Amino acid sequence: MQPKKNHLFENGHLNDEATARYTNALLKGEFSTLPEEILSHVEACGECKDKILELSMFLRNPDSSPLIHSSYETPLKPRRKWYTYPMRLAAALFVAALLLSTYFFIYKDGSFLKDILFKSSTTEKTEKIIAKQNRQQERKTLQLKNQGAGDVDVHKEKNGVTKKNNHLYTSNFRVNPNLESMIGTQYRSTTTQIISPRNNSTLSGDIVFAWKKTSQGPPPLTLKIINNKNEVFYHYSVKGNRFVFKQRLTPGLYYWKLENQMDLLYLGKFFIRSNSK
Repeated sequence: MQPKKNHLFENGHLNDEATARYTNALLKGEFSTLPEEILSHVEACGECKDKILELSMFLRNPDSSPLIHSSYETPLKPRRKWYTYPMRLAAALFVAALLLSTYFFIYKDGSFLKDILFKSSTTEKTEKIIAKQNRQQERKTLQLKNQGAGDVDVHKEKNGVTKKNNHLYTSNFRVNPNLESMIGTQYRSTTTQIISPRNNSTLSGDIVFAWKKTSQGPPPLTLKIINNKNEVFYHYSVKGNRFVFKQRLTPGLYYWKLENQMDLLYLGKFFIRSNSK
């Protein structure tokens, strides 16, 4: 009985179909759907790796001329011109045919292109909204720093608030030395890039907690909001990389923690000056 022919390889390298599948996964950033034999071969084969990189560059910008990015160097023996030129011409024709076949294979039904455009548009809108919120938070923080905590107490006393209430109001903004020493610290091998809210920002209304997925450990993650006395006010289980907090908080200083099942991934702080949106 003859052994079953592997339909993913041809002459010891990936065939057109397998090359197109790997290129598609590279553009989408989804390698989990690829067979292990394809992943292992590309990792070890410089020729297939160069072919896939050249193909992915062409698909991202079809109008540009193909470039060859070699990840390895192989010494070549000098050859006669009459023998070298036909080989180069044959290689160029083969690459051109492979690019064209893969281009039509990937873009034929249009769903792949729509998926990329939709994700790009959604990400761009989200980043613009977060950037706008961060700019507003920075302006509010600067104004409050210029005003100072003493101005708040004087203003409230002028409106009939007792010194006892002013003292309680001011105590809500006192920092917690133990928590302050851990702000922004990354633990073990985990890395978490926080998008919002920024440390020391002043917020009102809904609060958007957002971060980029890096090495955060197994989901779900836990998000905790605590006051300056290290008392946990809210506790949530988060599966994605974004959470919108819609509850109203009493004016004061608050800390928030992002944890996985084993470690504290991040600790930050923010201020609440008003309950209104």
